[in-house]
Amino acid sequence: MSRLIIFALLFLWSATVSAQDTVGPIGSVEAGDFRALAVTADGSRLLIADAENDQLRVYDFNDPATPTLINSVDLEGEPVAVVAAEDFALVAVRTPDSGDAVRVIAPSRYSRPQGWREINSLDVQEGVSRLVIAPDNAWVLALSPRTYTLIELLSVGEINWLPRDSALVDAAVGNDRAYLLNSSGLSTETLSANVTMQSAAALELDGAARRISLNVRLTLGVIVLNESDLLLFDPDTLETVSTLTVDGAAITDAQFVSGEQGEWLALTREGSSDITLLDVSDPADISEREPLTTGFETPVQALTTYNELIVATDGQTVRIFQS
Repeated sequence: MSRLIIFALLFLWSATVSAQDTVGPIGSVEAGDFRALAVTADGSRLLIADAENDQLRVYDFNDPATPTLINSVDLEGEPVAVVAAEDFALVAVRTPDSGDAVRVIAPSRYSRPQGWREINSLDVQEGVSRLVIAPDNAWVLALSPRTYTLIELLSVGEINWLPRDSALVDAAVGNDRAYLLNSSGLSTETLSANVTMQSAAALELDGAARRISLNVRLTLGVIVLNESDLLLFDPDTLETVSTLTVDGAAITDAQFVSGEQGEWLALTREGSSDITLLDVSDPADISEREPLTTGFETPVQALTTYNELIVATDGQTVRIFQS
């Protein structure tokens, strides 16, 4: 009898640990009006756009369980989007002037203590709402309602940028190609030095496009259509790999989560505090996992991923999960 009791206790303990490993969170950051999140390309820094104080918060992220604030950078504008390279970040800010701006934030090597500060600033069209960055950190697209800006990053202090008069629903960028999503189709343009673009290919879409995302290896892309339809495609050829409909509320964001054990899609849903997880390790055979319960009392407002980590916020709290 005692052996049966011990076995039962071990089984329950194992199940509890397994559930905890799946759900998390492993770490958190409290307080603020958080609008956007990013992790640097080397995984060492977590960046949080704080609209309550018009700041970019920079955290040491070497231990995701205990993010430690390094410093906060004043932005002179309301931050709405952020992307990060290995040792610098770009923050889109709304300003009271006729246009908006993208601030370039990087570590200061000349001040004591050595925190991060604004190094450069670019003027962009009014209404900037989204930034996307290439995996090699060479290109960024800044999206506004009626235009977008192509940004070539030669260095923190040397940046070329060019506004383009074209309204986009969303966009993604590879190492040498821009993926431009409008309401009815996807077009691609080859990127080259001095912010030049050349049309490459196009894909017609059967439905209203809402969002596009690429995995970090540039081997798989996803387009959100209508409210809950997904189209997975090959970023190189634009050939459709698979399509599916995910039951539930409208999808608001889709981000890839890549780990040694496979690849997943993390989906945020309209009005939901949970995150839908799809196993796309085999894009031709997609399966839905148990949803990630964040514990937020209000819907997820922003999401970013880094390797197997999922970082999400409801606007007031940032929580870190490990898939």
